[in-house]
Amino acid sequence: MVTPNQFQTHEDRIMHEINALPGWHAERFDTQRFDKTTQKNLHERGVESVLRHLPDLIATHENGVHVLIECKSVTPRQFQSGNYTIETHSLESCLFWVRSGVPVLIVWHDLSASCPIDVDTRAGKSAGPKSRNGSGDPYYLVERKHLKRFSLSLSEYLCRLASGNWDTFDQLSLIVDQP
Repeated sequence: MVTPNQFQTHEDRIMHEINALPGWHAERFDTQRFDKTTQKNLHERGVESVLRHLPDLIATHENGVHVLIECKSVTPRQFQSGNYTIETHSLESCLFWVRSGVPVLIVWHDLSASCPIDVDTRAGKSAGPKSRNGSGDPYYLVERKHLKRFSLSLSEYLCRLASGNWDTFDQLSLIVDQP
């Protein structure tokens, strides 16, 4: 059995989980793939772009299906609060890719996965308080209890993606939504 402590990062853990699924391969997609000068320039304060907030991973299936993955980990305090957090710019970047026709999943620390559209419109998100922790960028608090209605495990989402049983990625969120 794999434990989270076996990996250096949350992203490494998610890549391991994806690569263990038949037909799937995952690798880095984020700005860490760029050289140090480009990384520094993209992360200058006041410069916001989709490139600065690229999703962390790309996962591809042998049948040609692909999905971008935004990995979200939590602090022990956030876990106890029952909330997830996502920076506003990260969510906006995810929504940009979805509107461009590229599937994106947000994968939380517990390996549950959500569609950015659901997080944006139905997850009870609210602006988080200002904090000196992390990047200092504005973020949303997303209540875990709201996500349970329309979240699946990462492996369940990827199996549904690979099966191709819908016309557009927008329908993926509808598949898991239960009254």
